[in-house]
Amino acid sequence: MGRRKRPYSPVEAEQVEKMAASGISMADIAFYLDMHEDTCRKLYHDTWKKGKLKANHNVAAALYNKAVKDKDTAAMIFWAKTQLGWRETLRVDNTSSDGSMATNAAAQTAEQRAMAFMQRLDNLRKARKEQEKDNAGS
Repeated sequence: MGRRKRPYSPVEAEQVEKMAASGISMADIAFYLDMHEDTCRKLYHDTWKKGKLKANHNVAAALYNKAVKDKDTAAMIFWAKTQLGWRETLRVDNTSSDGSMATNAAAQTAEQRAMAFMQRLDNLRKARKEQEKDNAGS
């Protein structure tokens, strides 16, 4: 024989909404109400979402007011990043004077990059040999 179904309770629904508005998880609410989480979810899912929405609205409104009314720069930046899609980026210029590290290096094949590296290495070796020859002749 199965368990008796737990009925919907307006009193519990009010508790669920208030607890969800305080950021309490569905699992913790179910534990508090002494019921299985699945049962709590079946009976009070919409109420729980409503409570979370109220909390999110209150926090968003407070953040918005802090950014707009109080001119809080940190709040403005946070809002811009989360709501406007702004982000901080670091752009690195990898170009070199001999053109071997051109901006289109990402489009080069691995073989082309390896060949460019070997060419730079050969140039460095030649320059070092010439410098050693000059130092020996002095």
